[in-house]
Amino acid sequence: MHKDRASSGALIYVVIGVVAVVILYGFFHFAGVRDRVVLESADGPVSIEDFRGKILLVFFGYASCPVECPAVLLNMGDAFSELTEEELKLVNGLFISFDPKRDSPEKLKEYASYFHPNIVGATAREDVVRELAKRFNAYYVKTAEEGSELGYNYSHSLFIHVVAPDGTTAGTLSGRATPEEIVAALRKMIKQYGLG
Repeated sequence: MHKDRASSGALIYVVIGVVAVVILYGFFHFAGVRDRVVLESADGPVSIEDFRGKILLVFFGYASCPVECPAVLLNMGDAFSELTEEELKLVNGLFISFDPKRDSPEKLKEYASYFHPNIVGATAREDVVRELAKRFNAYYVKTAEEGSELGYNYSHSLFIHVVAPDGTTAGTLSGRATPEEIVAALRKMIKQYGLG
């Protein structure tokens, strides 16, 4: 009888331990953005994983955004332009549109590359982009725009999400960060991860 109780108790602890490991694994796996979520770019499928070994700046927005998105991308592009040729090989930008209805991969390539050739424009089905945005804690809300040619607009967060060379999230930069602040952050990370 005592042996049965001991066996049952041990089994319960094993089950609890396994469940805890699964939950923790899921949390860190999620936090690292390691699941391959495939987006569409004009040059073919693209994912966060494709930028392994580099520092990646991710920004969620849409090409019809009147003010905020172009301002963020302009600062990101200006920051990239201030980097040396060697530093530039170690960084990329990824502009992810949550408006696939209006933003085709071809349109996004033209839009993103206008700010800098190292910025890739991509999108996907709405549910795919929503899932990826959740992983980065990025939010956006579609709002009706009466009397507008576009018909709708978006309110959205203004953070630049930083992904480390190993594919894990490494914090955020303000969407209002100046080119100089972005350059300083990138150089700090290049040094921190021993890339330079």
